[in-house]
Amino acid sequence: MNTPQLMRRLHKWLAVIVGVQLLVWAVSGFYMVVVDIDIIHGDHLVRTSDSSDPIQLEQLASLPVVVNAYADLQTLEFRSLLNQSVYQVTTSHETFLVDVVTSERLPPLTEVQLRALAQTYYARDAAIASMVYLQSDFPDEVRFLSTPVWRANFDDWHGTSLYIDAVTGDLVSRRHTLWRVFDFMWMLHIMDYQTRDSINTILLSAAAALGLLTVLIGGWLTLFMRGWIGRRSR
Repeated sequence: MNTPQLMRRLHKWLAVIVGVQLLVWAVSGFYMVVVDIDIIHGDHLVRTSDSSDPIQLEQLASLPVVVNAYADLQTLEFRSLLNQSVYQVTTSHETFLVDVVTSERLPPLTEVQLRALAQTYYARDAAIASMVYLQSDFPDEVRFLSTPVWRANFDDWHGTSLYIDAVTGDLVSRRHTLWRVFDFMWMLHIMDYQTRDSINTILLSAAAALGLLTVLIGGWLTLFMRGWIGRRSR
């Protein structure tokens, strides 16, 4: 087999391999461009929090008591939770809630309270299909989480799941079908099939290198066929 024949065969198979990945890039890139990023973020599924109510001075009467009670206090936040005013206290080793009236530490939030919170966060009319407590072993869609959460799964066509901090009641993440498709497309696009976070994968570098090699061989064949390099056999 002479050099031109070898080049043709190599170019043909490289084009097939690279062409498949180019199709994957095109389809995944198209999805990520066409679907609005605000929809992907799920902004249309949650209510915007309203923190416009002014803080009354009498509500802060217990503030010195709470500050003095925890020597390792790092942050203290005044907030409203299910129509109850609370302090969110963060020390060097934990976060918890304190009643602003009694200055006493509140018990852990119950499933009933978390369910009510989920309904207040949710901007649609669907009911909650299930509540799931997650302490560890988080699903891939919230692989960044490190503290216990409750997942509220809603019975809507979006496939909405709201992830709520089990201690503070904060909405920490929201996921839905279009986001999950986006995450899958992103995985295909960057060719990171494990963490889905890195664009510096060996597979992506290899695909780019093969694409470049295909172009170079194609260029060589074009020049050869035109007689600009080598000799054309007759």
